[in-house]
Parts: sequence; C-alpha cells; structure tokens
Amino acid sequence: LAFSTPARAGGPIHLTVTQCANDSELRVALEELQNGEGGTLDFNCGTKTITLASQLPEITHDTLIDGGNKITLSGNNAVRLLRVAANGKLRLKNIVLEKGYAQSDNGGAILNNGLLILEHTTIQDSYTPYDGGAIASFGPLEIYDSTLQRNIAGFGGALLVMNNVANTVSAKIQQSTFSKNSARATLSGGAIYSSAPLNLDGSAFVENSAGRGGAVYLNNATQLSYVTATRFDKNRASGVGQNSNGGAFAADVARVQMDALRFTENRADGGGGGLYISPHSQVEIYHSTFEFNLATKGGGLYNKGEVV
Repeated sequence: LAFSTPARAGGPIHLTVTQCANDSELRVALEELQNGEGGTLDFNCGTKTITLASQLPEITHDTLIDGGNKITLSGNNAVRLLRVAANGKLRLKNIVLEKGYAQSDNGGAILNNGLLILEHTTIQDSYTPYDGGAIASFGPLEIYDSTLQRNIAGFGGALLVMNNVANTVSAKIQQSTFSKNSARATLSGGAIYSSAPLNLDGSAFVENSAGRGGAVYLNNATQLSYVTATRFDKNRASGVGQNSNGGAFAADVARVQMDALRFTENRADGGGGGLYISPHSQVEIYHSTFEFNLATKGGGLYNKGEVV
C-alpha cells in the first residue's frame, strides 16, 4: 500500500491501491481503514475492473472510496460487493459497481445498515431474488449525480429503503437517473420501493417496471415525502392485472408533495398510468404535466385518496 498522506495515530488515514489485477490489495486496504478510524481509499492503477472473490470487509468507520472515474468493482454475478454496519459510514465517489449478487439476502450490490452516500457513482446489472437489486438500505441514504440501471430484485428493482422503529431512515436523491430496473411482476417498485420518506429532486426514471409502481412505490410512508423537478418516462406496472397500479408512481398509504413533474408515456394494466393514489394517501400536485399515459382506469392519474 502507498500512503498518499502520512498515517496519523488515532485518526483517519489515506491509502492508495496501486495493484488492481485482483482484489487483494483493495481488501487489505479496507481492513486497514476499519481496524483504525476509517479514512480515504483511492486508486493509482489506471482504468481497471477489479473482480471481487468475496464481499469486501464490512464498513464500520467513516470511509470514502474514490474511484477517480477509472475504477469498476465487479461482483461477477457471484457476490455482493459491500456491506455497511449500523455504526459505519460509506461514501462512494466517481466509481462503478456492477454485477453484484446476493443469493439469500437483500441488497444485490450494497446492504446498508448505517449511512451510505453515493456521488457520481453508477450501480448496474446487480441482482437479488430478495429486495433491493442495487441497494437495500435500512439506514439513511443520499444519492447525488448517480445512475442506477438494469438492476433486478423482488421489491425495489434498484433500491429498497425501509424505515426503522425510530423513524430515522430517509432517502435523499438528487440529479440522478434510474433506468431499466425491474421488480418481480407480482411485486412493487421497479426502481424504488420505500417505506421511508423520500426527497427526490432533479432526477429521471426511464423504462423501469414492476407489478405495482413501475418506477416508485411509496408504501406506509406517513412522513411527508417531496418529489420535485423529476421526470417519469415509459415506466410500466404490469403482471398482476387490475392490481397493477401506478405505471410510474404509486402512493400507497403515503403523504407526498409533488412539484414540477412530468409523466410521459407510462402505462399501468390497472389504475393510474402515470400516478396512482390509494385510500388513506394524501398527495399535493403543483405545476406538473401528464401526457400520453395509458391505463385501464385513469390514464394520467387514478385517485382513491386525497389530492390537492
């Protein structure tokens, strides 16, 4: 390992991985950070894909992994890549994660129980037969300027966000793209399934699919969610007939404030080609456009709750 800055006793350190032919040096570096007080990990080995033999060491401290827009970490369709402990904080920056696989658990690429932050990160082609094809998050989550694409799961094709007893979990997503993710045809949330409040801004959901909530399924999220300046294009809810509600977005016992949204060419086999609002849900809609959406009931919007 090459130290980019001197290690400081009792504090975070900065390590640089220089050998990327396999995951050995990366694994040792992450262990070094977790055995201490965390720090920063970057790479100096050119443009490389590092294939993981097994899941990397669990993140238990404040850790930044910066790929410098040159590094891809691959699970080779065999292993999950990362796990964040309840007391851990992981920030991923300028990196691609792909082909994660969790055979018997949630979170195909990442399982987060602590705090997870993505910045200019792509997670793609990851899978679990359980929930959260790219990420399953049971702790706070922040996503900025990132892409989640072609991930597959039961609930939450790309992302599962589950609240805890203390109601402290939330997801903040800005300037990000979710495309071609899918949940199982009998389940919900092609891109996102969340029981925690969402703060979505300036993002795009394109060609995601599920049984309900082709792009987003917000379920039992009674704390107010905000969705602003976001577009939903060509998402679909199908596979469970008349219960395939919300081609793009389904609010199911949820509170949401929506502003400056565009729903275009979304489709539901049930109700609400663009947006479905269930009984006991409250949705405020401002300055938004619904066009060319298709459903059995309510091409643009199907409301069984309360709309302002």
